[in-house]
Amino acid sequence: MIAYHYLNEEHGLDALQKQWLKAGRLFDLNDPADCRPILTNIPDGQSVNEEEYFKFLYREIGVLCFCEGIDDPVIWTHYADSHRGIAIGYDIRRPTHNVLYQDHRPTIDYVETHRLLKDGQPTNEFLDKVIPEGFRQKAKSWSYEREQRLFTGLAGLEMVGSNYFYELQPFLTIVQVVLGYRCKLTESDVLRAGRRLHRRGDLSWIFRARLKADSFRLDVFNSATQTSLEIPPRTPPA
Repeated sequence: MIAYHYLNEEHGLDALQKQWLKAGRLFDLNDPADCRPILTNIPDGQSVNEEEYFKFLYREIGVLCFCEGIDDPVIWTHYADSHRGIAIGYDIRRPTHNVLYQDHRPTIDYVETHRLLKDGQPTNEFLDKVIPEGFRQKAKSWSYEREQRLFTGLAGLEMVGSNYFYELQPFLTIVQVVLGYRCKLTESDVLRAGRRLHRRGDLSWIFRARLKADSFRLDVFNSATQTSLEIPPRTPPA
């Protein structure tokens, strides 16, 4: 599957040059209700401060967020510096969590969740069970994002300052770069920044978004092949 991560110009070039992707922190997500399920099955007589408990969970979990779409002007406006940035297309060859858009917050079992932590670290079983149940649901109004997520523990990631970075793996590789409609970067800039990706100097993986004459959707055009990127039909979000 190819999915896109939107960035401003500076962070986009950094991602290409260093071959990594910044892992989001759950307590920094745009929506404070995102990744904030309701706790159930709290033992009788036990008091749980939900705010502190989720801070405890969040401190060791990172998330990589992608969008399925590349031609939606709203996404470019919100996540790519008002069309001045870029979108990097990743070939993701492992299962992702597609975000579910719904009216009600999900629930997770407090006792089960606590059992699946080891020394405060999320185990693989935690990521496989608790994440799908409580950490991939958002309000319906976010559905335009058509978001896919990869969750990861932070323990093995590269730390720069207070940020964590995920080095690209064989199952997560860059296959496209799309320059925003207002982006000032050239195809040559991208080639130089991503020379470790494509040493041949091939332009076929670099596209630019442009306005359509008859639609608010964007056309994604490749100057080397003189063709538009074939964009799959939009499917209704879950």
